[in-house]
Amino acid sequence: MVRRRRPARRRRRHHAHPRPHQGPRSGRRTRNRRRLRPRRRRHGQGWGGWNTTRGSSAVTEWAAQGTHSLRADVDLAKGETFLSRKSTWDMTDRTRLTVRARTAPWGDHAAGTRAKLYVRTGAGVTWYDDGARLVGAQGATLTLDLSKVAELHDVREIGVDFVPAVGATGTSAVYVDDLTVE
Repeated sequence: MVRRRRPARRRRRHHAHPRPHQGPRSGRRTRNRRRLRPRRRRHGQGWGGWNTTRGSSAVTEWAAQGTHSLRADVDLAKGETFLSRKSTWDMTDRTRLTVRARTAPWGDHAAGTRAKLYVRTGAGVTWYDDGARLVGAQGATLTLDLSKVAELHDVREIGVDFVPAVGATGTSAVYVDDLTVE
């Protein structure tokens, strides 16, 4: 008597997500509709941070204008923090750039945190600012006179530089809102 070998059973694969379903009108399989939606830009609409503990994100806990502002969590003992947006702008006919900046009330800011609004222009990415100003939990308006800036046709970065005082410790947050070009 000759025995025939049974074919090996295929194991079922277990999927964490449901399998694609049949489309309503065609017999072909379609992808999950959720994946086809365009992704929304989140986390500050193109703004990034340097020397932050958790990056930058849009929040509603404080806003100088409207309902949202940009927030980045920081470690005050680590020193200087930047929030910036890199792109290319032509500000040839513009005269002034302003932004509202603020620090969170928590954390030991020692003698305070200073901030300055800056732009970087041209192929050499030259830095321009009008000096630092003390900012606190109440917020402050930072201004940059663009008449002193060269190569306004090629602005490559706009940002705010936050510098905590010597002796500042603990975690805190910095906020930026209402960037205006006049």
